[in-house]
Amino acid sequence: MIYFLRGKKKFPWEVEKHFPQVNAVHPDAYNLRLERLADMKRHKEHLRDIKRKTSIEDMCAGLPTFMLEFMQYVRSLEFEEEPQYS
Repeated sequence: MIYFLRGKKKFPWEVEKHFPQVNAVHPDAYNLRLERLADMKRHKEHLRDIKRKTSIEDMCAGLPTFMLEFMQYVRSLEFEEEPQYS
């Protein structure tokens, strides 16, 4: 919901990252694939860290206040706790 309400404003983790394909006939294709996998893993870890550090307030900046209140409520729920639907 937040994604669509933000419109063209991107989240901090929405960056362009291209991982080129490795040519199988390249003499060092195996090592290149390993390097590519390591690079992808580092990139995913970096994105995970950015997502964890991004506050609800930053994600909901410029949106109606009910979105911020909703997200704060959702984050306050315990794993097994059921939300109040009324």
